[in-house]
Amino acid sequence: LKWRAPMSSPANSGDTPFTITIKQKDDRPLSLSSQNKAAPIKSQISVVAYMLASSTMLIINKVAVHLFPIPTVLLVIQLLVSSAIIYALGTVKILEVDRLDLPKIKAYIGVVLVFLCNIFTNIKALQYSNVETVIVFRTCTTLAIAYGDYKFLRRGNPTSNVVVSLLLIILGCTVYVFTDSSIHVESYFWTLLYFLCQCTDVLYIKYITNNVAMTSWGRSFYNNFLALPFIVGVAVITGELSQFGEYMAEGHFEWSAYFVVGISCVMGLMISYTGFLCREAVSATSFSVVGNMNKVLTVAINLMIWDKHASAGGIVGLLISLVGGALYTKFTQ
Repeated sequence: LKWRAPMSSPANSGDTPFTITIKQKDDRPLSLSSQNKAAPIKSQISVVAYMLASSTMLIINKVAVHLFPIPTVLLVIQLLVSSAIIYALGTVKILEVDRLDLPKIKAYIGVVLVFLCNIFTNIKALQYSNVETVIVFRTCTTLAIAYGDYKFLRRGNPTSNVVVSLLLIILGCTVYVFTDSSIHVESYFWTLLYFLCQCTDVLYIKYITNNVAMTSWGRSFYNNFLALPFIVGVAVITGELSQFGEYMAEGHFEWSAYFVVGISCVMGLMISYTGFLCREAVSATSFSVVGNMNKVLTVAINLMIWDKHASAGGIVGLLISLVGGALYTKFTQ
């Protein structure tokens, strides 16, 4: 890249014309277009990876809570395993992980609290609701997140096509609520809390991702490691930690419970990393829609392996919402 200073009147100004040349270390010309071409590919890979991890995580957590009915302790185990793996691989330089740094810790405390509330309410919602109910309430978050994206993250005004797709999501959710008779007050309480936490999670973490420079593995490590003290405290207060000790002493759990918990830990690590990777690549609303669309696979798996699912009318409502999400994706490309 070369730039030559103007030579209009060097005699009057006393300045000498000069040229600035920028080259790469190996003396090859610097290509700006290659980076632009790579960005969409990286975005697509991050979206696909997140969809694969997220589409199975909800089912795995539902099975894990069924076999290991102490959800807070389950979360402690998942966070501990993820933190330990990332730290170990970062120590031997296999992964690029940010070191613990006080300014970054301060910036991420809010992220951790939002993340914990989101995960905890998700697990409690799964404990008292079927999988489809949780998916529908999560799908509805797209509306609130789209508004927050425009209002707080300064995204552009949504087009009429986008508004129609979002209204289609509302229609599907309405159909679901009026046709599903399996949900009750406690179910609604936790799913509504999950709705609020999910909206806050997507918008706030997108804001921090835009403003705090870190690697994706570093974000994942901070998120999991800093969350541990908080969730252990919750486990102590709720009595689940002592209950876990009693279960272990009695030999309450079968090998299948340990196996599913182990799988949930691996998937928790993957969804944490791919989630941050995806958040960096797309807008808050797009991230929400991506998370909702991969639930088509979740519904299919749930119908095949689980006997606690929504009615036929509820499934229709869910599919309407998912179609709305698919149209949103098309209209925002």
